[in-house]
Amino acid sequence: MRSNEKGPSGPFFMAKSAMKTAAASAARLEALMVATRFWLVCSVGTFCTALAAGALAASYLSFNQDSEVNDGTWNARIDGDAKTARQGRVVIENFAGEWREIGPRRAGDPCRGTKPFPITVQRSNERALEFTAWAEQVSKCPNFALSLKVVDERTLVGTVQALDQLPIDGSTAGGREVRLTREPVKRKTPR
Repeated sequence: MRSNEKGPSGPFFMAKSAMKTAAASAARLEALMVATRFWLVCSVGTFCTALAAGALAASYLSFNQDSEVNDGTWNARIDGDAKTARQGRVVIENFAGEWREIGPRRAGDPCRGTKPFPITVQRSNERALEFTAWAEQVSKCPNFALSLKVVDERTLVGTVQALDQLPIDGSTAGGREVRLTREPVKRKTPR
């Protein structure tokens, strides 16, 4: 047997050296496994966060997206005293339609008994409806804007104001109260 200044040689030295190598390999392997687990957790977390954010953005966009959910025939009532209260029938289809004043012609009232006023819809979704009636095109009645919130599938409530009286921001705040009630769809029944 040979001796070495650093220690014994032979099978004992080989075994100790192999054990050191194996321990170093195990330590490197353990560090690699820890890094891999960390990467996997971060990747799954990032993926789930991105998926949730995408779903949230899609639901937000679809919730605020304009639709034809408010299309149909509506009965409108603008509150006021006996002289200023009004009733009308509103027909909305494909972001357009008409407003027809209901009631007998009154002296001094340019809106009653005229042709229907064309309307254009600015916003229509499950939460709100905004449209403008272009009354000046067919009568001496002023153009007016309505801003309504959906109460339920048959009722819209909001305010109406003449376009020339709208504030700079375009809101109808401070206008007269208006209520629209959806007319039920008449189904043809066989006789």
